[in-house]
Amino acid sequence: MNEAWLGVDVGKEFHWAHALDASGTELLSRRVENDEASLCALIDEALSLPGEIVWAIDQPGGGATLLMALLWEHDQRVIYVPGLAVDRAREAYRGGESKTDQRDARVIAEQARMRADLAELAPEEEALAELAGEVLVLKVRLASLDKEIASRFFARPEALILASLPGMGPLLGSEFLVAVGDLSLRERRPTRRLRRSCAGLPRLRQEGWQEEGGKEAHPGPHRARQTKGQRPVGDAARRNHLRTSSQGLTFL
Repeated sequence: MNEAWLGVDVGKEFHWAHALDASGTELLSRRVENDEASLCALIDEALSLPGEIVWAIDQPGGGATLLMALLWEHDQRVIYVPGLAVDRAREAYRGGESKTDQRDARVIAEQARMRADLAELAPEEEALAELAGEVLVLKVRLASLDKEIASRFFARPEALILASLPGMGPLLGSEFLVAVGDLSLRERRPTRRLRRSCAGLPRLRQEGWQEEGGKEAHPGPHRARQTKGQRPVGDAARRNHLRTSSQGLTFL
């Protein structure tokens, strides 16, 4: 029976798969995400190719753990091409000094096609069952955490506004809220400091005045003192002063 060799350059978040027939003709070459659905789709696509598939990987663990478990569940042969062999073989290709996932996947497939001295990887049945169980438990746990984070995020009044921003989803939006704190204007009176914070402006303080608990407090003896005989500045006058003069303002 004719054989085909499928080399996989293993990565943490995604792999690159490259398949060759006995003559070295390319049958398949594409990126595949490192998740169960994407890897199962790759396996189904590979099994539709003519001939018996021999899989070759450059890492016998780590990012390849899920791929190996799925391949063994489908009774596929998996051989190991050491990274050192890949590095040396890459130099024989044009532009081999530059490493790319696609090129390395082809090198791995070529090594598996031409060499008969490479070791075949095979798990013990108990180890395979344990590994598959751990992967499934982790998958369920991650899905549950994602759902819980999304539920708590969209319960916030700011969620719809944040979610409308490009690239801002429940995970990034939750991290943003943790970093900047409460942005809700419905839970407290929108003070000048809160409005400036929401607008991304630097904190502003007028010497002798500060805001406490959502109220603009009059300076005490430990703050700036009034000149003898000077009347306290009212809210309207103070706001007008801030608009017309930068004297006495400091940026924190």
